[in-house]
Amino acid sequence: MSDKRKSYWAWLGCGCAGLVVLAIGGVIAAMVGGRMFVRDYVEDLKDPVARGEQVRKILGAEELPAGFEPQLFFRVPWLIDMVVVSDGDPAEFDEQGHAELEARHLGENAFVFLSMRDLGDVRENMEALLAGKSEKVHQNVRIDFRSSEELGRGELDVPPHHLRWAAHRGEFHDRHEDREGIYAIVLVDCPKKDGRVRAAFLWQHRETAEGEAPGLEGTPADEETLRSFIGRFDLCRG
Repeated sequence: MSDKRKSYWAWLGCGCAGLVVLAIGGVIAAMVGGRMFVRDYVEDLKDPVARGEQVRKILGAEELPAGFEPQLFFRVPWLIDMVVVSDGDPAEFDEQGHAELEARHLGENAFVFLSMRDLGDVRENMEALLAGKSEKVHQNVRIDFRSSEELGRGELDVPPHHLRWAAHRGEFHDRHEDREGIYAIVLVDCPKKDGRVRAAFLWQHRETAEGEAPGLEGTPADEETLRSFIGRFDLCRG
């Protein structure tokens, strides 16, 4: 792996559900009375049926794409919505709802969506991230995707969304393994300006020999793949 690789989504998952609870626990307590919110959230998170309902609600979807299962979700009304869906191994939760996102949970294909109130410099940092000028978006949440090569970027309309994307070849890194793949960072612009920043991440496990150019058709670096996949959702609804 090149020393020039960048860790782009180092802000999106550290312990996923458990981390986000820690990162914004004070906000939750102030808004909804902490303990009751966390209790209900953990119950929904550990119940596959309730978890699936929450994930589909956040994504604005009647059903998930074939083979994808709801791994994680987190929701604080007005402030943040986050989901992870994939065809990987099911995440395992402890009694507090903690789960560490690992490469095996991403499987061969994964999709992450985040909708967050634009407080502070969230939008500015996301724009810099898409442009390849910054690695920082949020200091409290971490997941480690590392780019070794940019494969393309562009814009496309998938009503009601306008998508701005950049695709990379790189690795997902956890404490156990590095998994090579192709991924796209997508900023989702909606017709109605509601003070939220929406970002998506589409991942596909894809190994290539050193120096070999990956075939891009059917991968997150393919515009038609992005159009077809994100067209299943209404990410502007929430």
